[in-house]
Amino acid sequence: MKYVSLDIETTGIDPEVDQILEIGAIIEDTNNLLSFDKIPKFKCIIEHTKYTGNAFAINLNQRIFNILANIPPMKKDLVLHCEYKVRNNILTLSQASLEFSKFLKSNGIESGYSAAGKNYAGFDNLFLKKIDNWPSAHQRVIDPGVLFVDFKKDWITPNLETCKQRAGLVNTKVSHDAIEDAWDVIQVLRVKY
Repeated sequence: MKYVSLDIETTGIDPEVDQILEIGAIIEDTNNLLSFDKIPKFKCIIEHTKYTGNAFAINLNQRIFNILANIPPMKKDLVLHCEYKVRNNILTLSQASLEFSKFLKSNGIESGYSAAGKNYAGFDNLFLKKIDNWPSAHQRVIDPGVLFVDFKKDWITPNLETCKQRAGLVNTKVSHDAIEDAWDVIQVLRVKY
């Protein structure tokens, strides 16, 4: 089975007013487990003309804003500006949609995909489905929280950090880097297959 572990970073939690800052996706083939270095990955930072959001989320994503703040001014040096954007894979939402579609096709996923992610169905997908022409995932989603819930002690399904702890992973910290968090989901799920 192939699935796409997908994570986003945003300027807040409201898909009606907040914005996607980063998209990370990894294609896992459960019949051919690859290392992080070799597994197919897609990562981009999203460029908006203006950013809005809440202070907590913006502070949490300072890494992304530092990259965006260092884009050379386009009028001064168009070549330098373009090289910086390419090197850091900085895209608009429409470019990200097109590039993600190409990424899926180049890895043998032609129509729809099985998505995995902690909170994908209730968070990430709400933002992603607002992007024009974003490739749609199948309606069934793999959320690792259901595999690591303790029905006697938990009052909600566990977050990714708790899933990592219960899976016995050494590093249980969640980085809030989209590609790293997508990889964490794969590592947690691999414990079960």
